[in-house]
This record gives sequence, structure tokens and C-alpha cells, in this order.
Amino acid sequence: MPVEGDDVEIMSGWNMILDLSETPKFKTLTVNGRLSFVQLDDFDIHLMAERIFVRAGELFIGTIEEPFTSQATITLMGDQKSDTLTLGGTVDGGNKILGVTGLAAFYGASRSRESRLLVSAYAGQDTIVVEPGLDWKEGDEIYLAPTASQHWHSDYRTIVSYAGGEIVLDEPLSYYHYGDAESTEEEFSVDMRCEVLLLSRNIKIQGEDVDGWGGQVLATDLFEMDGTWRKGSLMFDHVQVYNCSQKDAYHSAIRFEGASGGHSRISNSAVHNGLDWGLMVWSSNNIEIVDTVYVGWRSVGMNLDAMRNCTFDGNFIGDV
Repeated sequence: MPVEGDDVEIMSGWNMILDLSETPKFKTLTVNGRLSFVQLDDFDIHLMAERIFVRAGELFIGTIEEPFTSQATITLMGDQKSDTLTLGGTVDGGNKILGVTGLAAFYGASRSRESRLLVSAYAGQDTIVVEPGLDWKEGDEIYLAPTASQHWHSDYRTIVSYAGGEIVLDEPLSYYHYGDAESTEEEFSVDMRCEVLLLSRNIKIQGEDVDGWGGQVLATDLFEMDGTWRKGSLMFDHVQVYNCSQKDAYHSAIRFEGASGGHSRISNSAVHNGLDWGLMVWSSNNIEIVDTVYVGWRSVGMNLDAMRNCTFDGNFIGDV
């Protein structure tokens, strides 16, 4: 049984199931075989490590056919001085990282992604009205986008209760947000009602909250000494990424750098409240970013450069 501070490797050819409610705090977890989170009703799993390297293997949480239904949390541990992941070549791995040169495929429970305010909400108000029939519940985190000329007028709140479209918030709003029962699209060619976006998902990747240094998710390719080409791929659906991206660095919350051989898709997810960049795609191919929320960035929401065969559709970027 591994203990706290260990370096752990899932060897090539191994097919292992993670069935611990909470793992020790590993130094490095290297996956060269297959590691899957066990799927049991009401059985939550918390994986903690300074570095997770899906090198020549696969890391699975749920599947397309059977999305994960309990709570799965990956916490990337450490601080700015923690040991880094060395990849070789020109890609800087860095620390506090989920690095993927194999496949990481996470499929969470489907959630209602977005609503609009049906009634205007004012600063100091602790209730809002959105669509009825959403699957939102107590404890969910939401984001209210600005609707005035002040682009910084965003509100982040937690739901206390939701019934019949009325949400009770954990704290009063700081800003005004425009709402109406009908869309303004016909009159103004755009719906100007406040977007209310769900941030919570049952699969969560988070950076440990110490010394203002976030985590990061990296997909890249790796060429082995024998010429083997490892093709890094991320498949995230209904995944939450929180407190990731590293200040004054290109280590964004999710980074595709030199990921040219595989195929990646991030959909229906929420990537929020990082310390610098939200998404970076650099010298990478075959990536889809669809219906995903990127909010709460100090510097850059998305940076896209030197890419081919990439699709960006239905995403929301705000509070940058």
C-alpha cells in the first residue's frame, strides 16, 4: 500500500482500479498502464499528488456510455518551489501538474449548463430568478455575468436553495444584472439578459490553495529515445477545473503545447478562477473546445496560436 510522499507508477500492461475514498499525498503518480476510478453509487474518490504524469497509459473517470456519477476530485499539491515534471524537448512541464502524453478521459454527470435572468437583480439582493426545471441544487457554484458597461461587474455565488426558478444565494449580489422574461434578440440581434452559468461539476480538478500558486493541466506529445511517438490527448466532458494556471507564466489552467498527434475535446465544462491564463493552444492540432465556460482570469481567457484543425464553438469567456 503506497504511503504519503511516495512516487507511484502504474506499470505498462497493468489495468488498475482506484477504489480509495482518499489517497495518500503522492509525490509523483506515473501512469504507463491503465488507471480507472471505480464507479460505485455514493462512493466519492479524492486523488492527491504533486505531479500526475499520464505518460504511456490511460487515466479514466467514467466513460461516454457510463459517465461518473459520484464525486471525483483530483487535487494538485504543492507550491511554487515544488519539484517540476521534466518532459524533455522544448516543452516546459512545470510543477503542480496533471501532464498527459497518453490519454486522460473524464466524463462527468450531465448538468444544466446555463440560464438567463428572467427578472433584473440589484446589488444587495440575495435572490434571483432563472428558468425553472434546471438540475441546480444547494451547494452549486454559479457565475453571473456583467450586463452594464462596467466589465468587472461579475458575481460568484453559491446556491442555498433552488425551487421553481428562484435561487436563494449565500451572499447578496455586489452588482446589478439585467434580466427579463423575454429575449432581446429580436429587437437588438443579441440577447442582453444576464447569463447565469453553472460552475460546479462532479469531476473536479483543483490546485491546492497554498501561496497563490495554482495547478495546471498539460497535454503534449513526447518522443521516446526509441522513436516511439506519444500523443497527448484530453477528453473532458462535464469537468470542473478550479484554482489552476500559474501567475506570470504560460502555464494556463489547461494547456495544449506541441500536442499535434492526438485528438482532444473539452465540452460542457467549467474552467474558472485561476491566477493568469485560462486556456493556451500552441503548436497543437485536432482540438475541440465546445460549450465550456472560462471565467475569472487575471491576464488571458484564451490564447490560440499556431494550430490546425481546431474547433471553438459555444464557449463563454468572461471576467478577465
